Amino acid sequence: MDDFDYFAGVRGESGDTRKQDHESLINQLLVELDGFETQEGVVLIATSSRPETIDEALRRPGRMDRTIALPMPNKSEREIILKKAAAEVMDDDLIHLVDWKEMARKTAGMTPQQLKEVPDGLEATFASWKYTDDEELFFFFNWLVKLNRITPDWLANSKLMFRWKSSLRDWLGLRITKEDVEAAVACIDVFNETRPGIEYENPGYKWTREFKYPHAVWAVGRGLVGALLPDYDVLENIWLDQGSWEGIGFTRFSKRQEGGYEETSTLTRVYYEKKLVHCFGSTIAAELLLPYGQNNDLNYHELEEAGKIARKMVMELGWGPDNGQTVYFAPGAIASLGMGDEMEMVQDQKIDMIYTAARDKAAEMIKRNRHVLNALLDHLMEFDAISRKGIANLLEEHGAIFENEPFVLFPLKDKEIHGGMSTDSTKLLTARS
Repeated sequence: MDDFDYFAGVRGESGDTRKQDHESLINQLLVELDGFETQEGVVLIATSSRPETIDEALRRPGRMDRTIALPMPNKSEREIILKKAAAEVMDDDLIHLVDWKEMARKTAGMTPQQLKEVPDGLEATFASWKYTDDEELFFFFNWLVKLNRITPDWLANSKLMFRWKSSLRDWLGLRITKEDVEAAVACIDVFNETRPGIEYENPGYKWTREFKYPHAVWAVGRGLVGALLPDYDVLENIWLDQGSWEGIGFTRFSKRQEGGYEETSTLTRVYYEKKLVHCFGSTIAAELLLPYGQNNDLNYHELEEAGKIARKMVMELGWGPDNGQTVYFAPGAIASLGMGDEMEMVQDQKIDMIYTAARDKAAEMIKRNRHVLNALLDHLMEFDAISRKGIANLLEEHGAIFENEPFVLFPLKDKEIHGGMSTDSTKLLTARS
C-alpha cells in the first residue's frame, strides 16, 4: 500500500464525516492483521513519508511493527528520477533545455513519488511565461481544425507539414525557448515539500581507501576492546556508512541481559570500569595504526565520556583508587562538601589515576591482540561491514586473547575483603604503577 499515511491517520482527531470511511478501513485492517497468524505467506508492506501520523494501533507488536527507514534520494539520484519522469510527460525537444542538476538541487528532501510530479508541473510553468493574444489564437486554431479534417493522412504525417506547423508555431510566438525554460526553473518553488538542513553532495567525498582508513581504525579499535571485555555489552556489528549525516564509522552494542545491572536498573563499579576502558579503544588503535601526526578528532566523544565517568566515580560515587567512600558532589544538591586547594589536588590525582589506569589497560589489550585488530581492519576496509557472526569468526580464527573475570583496574593488596567489609582499616586498594 503506497502513501499509507493518507488513509491510516490517527482515528478520532477530526470530526469530518468524510473521514469515517478511513476510520472504518483502519478498524477492518486491524481485524485482518490480528488474523494473519493463521494465514501463512501473507506479508503486508506499506510506504509512508510521515510514519508519525499513522495510527498507533497499527504499529503495535504483531501488526505492522517493523519499520525500514529508506534514505531520501540524494542529488544525483533525484536527477535520474526527474529525467525518467520527464521522458514520460514532456516533449523530447524540451527535456534537453532543462537544467536537471539545478532542479535536483531545488528538490532536496522530496520523495521519489513527489519528484515524479515535478516535470508535469514544470512543463505547465513553461507555457505560463508566454504572452499570447487569445482571440488570435482562437482564430488560427479554429482554422487549423478545419484544415486537418480535409488533409489526407499521407500529407498530415509528411515532413513538409511538420516543418510548416513548426514555422506557424514560431510565428504565433508559442515556441518555448531556452530562456523560457531557464526563467521557469529559476522561479520554481516547492515550498512546504523540501526539508531543511545540509545535504551531502552525492556524497561530498570520494569513497576511497585513503578516506575510509581513519574511520575504519576508529570503528575496529572501539569494537575490539568492547568485544574483549568480559561480561560486557555485546558487539553486534561494525560498519562504514557512506551516506550518513552523523558519521562514517559505526559500532553497535546491545546490553547484556545476564549482566545483572539491566534487570535491577543498577550499574556496578565493575561495569563503570569496563566502560571507562572501552572509551580508549579508538584512541589506542589510532596511535598504533595511523602515521605520526595523522591522529584526528574522531575519538573526541569517547575521551569526553571517559572524563565524565572518571569524575563521577571519584566525586559522586566514592569509587576512587583508594576505595574511599566520601562523596564530594551530588547532582542537584543545594550545597556540596567544601574542599580546600590541597583536597582538590588530591581528588584530581585520584581522577587522573583512574583515567590513566583505564587507558593503560586498553593499550595492553589492543597490543596483545594487534593481529586481531589488523584482521578486523582489513575485513572492514574490503567489505565496509562486519556482522556479529563475522566478528566472532575473526576473533576465533586469529586467536583473540580475551580478558577474564574478575576484571579490576586496581588489584587488591595482600589483605582480603570479606562480604564487602575490610579486615583492616588501612587502604586495601592501590593504584597501578
